[in-house]
Amino acid sequence: EPVTTRDQRQVWNTLIAHEHPQGITTFAGCQMRYLIRAQNGILGAAGFSASALRLAARDRWIGWDDAQRRAYLDRVICLSRFLIRPKRCTNLASHVLGRILRRLPQDFETRYGYAPWLVETYVSAPWDGGSLRAANFCHVGETVGRGRQDRLHQRAKPVKAVWMYALCRHWRRHLGVAPAAPVPVLMPGEGLASDVWAANEFGDAKLGDTRLTARLVKSADLLAAYPGRAISANMHSDAAAIDGYYRLIEKPADSEVTVANILAPHRARSLQRMRSQQVCLVIQDGTDLNFATRPQTGGLGLIGKNQTGAKTLGLHLHATLAVTAQGLPLGVLRMAFDKGFLKTGKKSEKPDPAEVAFKTRRWLDGFDDTLAATRSLTRKQQVVMVADREADCFELFHAHRNRPRVDILVRAKHDRR
Repeated sequence: EPVTTRDQRQVWNTLIAHEHPQGITTFAGCQMRYLIRAQNGILGAAGFSASALRLAARDRWIGWDDAQRRAYLDRVICLSRFLIRPKRCTNLASHVLGRILRRLPQDFETRYGYAPWLVETYVSAPWDGGSLRAANFCHVGETVGRGRQDRLHQRAKPVKAVWMYALCRHWRRHLGVAPAAPVPVLMPGEGLASDVWAANEFGDAKLGDTRLTARLVKSADLLAAYPGRAISANMHSDAAAIDGYYRLIEKPADSEVTVANILAPHRARSLQRMRSQQVCLVIQDGTDLNFATRPQTGGLGLIGKNQTGAKTLGLHLHATLAVTAQGLPLGVLRMAFDKGFLKTGKKSEKPDPAEVAFKTRRWLDGFDDTLAATRSLTRKQQVVMVADREADCFELFHAHRNRPRVDILVRAKHDRR
C-alpha cells in the first residue's frame, strides 16, 4: 500500500531506521513509499526517490548522451530502500517487488502527473541481488565508490552493483536511443587461433598505458609458444622482447599493472564463453608456489618446513577455472595470491583457529566471485562450484544457503549430519 498518511509515514520511517542495514536517509526529488502488509502484520517497506545525476554503468547501458540524460532523467527513479522482514520465506522479496513495480507507474503518475520508464537500484556485499534478478532486474555494472553528495571526491564508499528494471516496454523509443546490442556469446574455441588469441584475450587490459597493453599481448604470445619455460628460452624472443617483458612485470606496487587488470579482459571473454553453455563447472583449487631457489625475492611467506626444520618461502595461489560439463576449459575467472599459512606440525594436534579461518576465507572469496560472475548469465544456466576436501567447511555451506544461485559440489572431509 502507498504511504500517504502521517501514521503510515511514521511506521515506514521506524522500520527503515531500525531494521534496514543502511538505515534512514533523506530522499531527493519525487518520492514514493510503500508498506508491505499481510494478515499477520507488516512484512516490510520500499521507497523510491530521484535517480543519480550521473552513473556511468547506467548511462552506458541506456546509451543516451548528455542532452538526452538532462531531458529525460526524471523518467528514471531509484529504488533507494527495500526491506523484507521475514528471513525464511521463499520468493517473498521477488514477489513483492513484482507487485510494487506493476502498480508503481500508475501511482507515480497519479501523484506527479507523469510515469517513470526505468528503475535503478544498487546492491552491496554480502547481498548478491538474487531477488532483483528473480524480479527481472538486469545487472549493468558497478559504481565507482562515490555518493550523491561527494562532489569533491573526498568520501570513498563501497563499490555497489548497479541493477536496472524497465517499467515501459518501449522506453528506448521514447528516449530516442538505439536498440540494445545483443549480449555477446562465444563458443569455447572461438577466437583462440594461435595468431589472434593473445590479442583477443588481453588486448583490452587497462594498464595505464597502451604500450604496456601491447607488451602484455606480445609477452603472452611468446610465453605460450613454450609453456612452462622462461621467456628468455623462447627462440622467437629477441633482446627487446625480453627487456620489455621484465619492465612490464617489475612495475611498482601502486601501478595499474596488477593481476586483476591483466586478467580482466580474459575474464570478460570467459564469461562470454560461459553464456554458450547450459551447465558450467567453476572449479576452485589452490597450490603453493615455491620460491626457495630465489632468496632475494621479497614479500614471500612461509609455506612449509621439512623434517630438519628448514623453511620454505613462497606464495599461495588460489585460482578459479570455468569449464564445460564435459571438462573443456572456458577460462580463468580469478587468481588470488597470499603469503600462505604454515600448517600445524602434527596431525594429532588440534587445528589452529586462525589457520582454519584464513583458509576458509579463500573459499568464501572464491564463492563470492563466482556469484558475481553469474550476474551476466541467465537464470536458466546452471553454475556449479566444485572444490576439494579443504572446502568442506560450515561457513561455505552457510553462504550457499543464504545465496543459492550457485550450486556447490564439495568432496567430503567431515562426517556431517
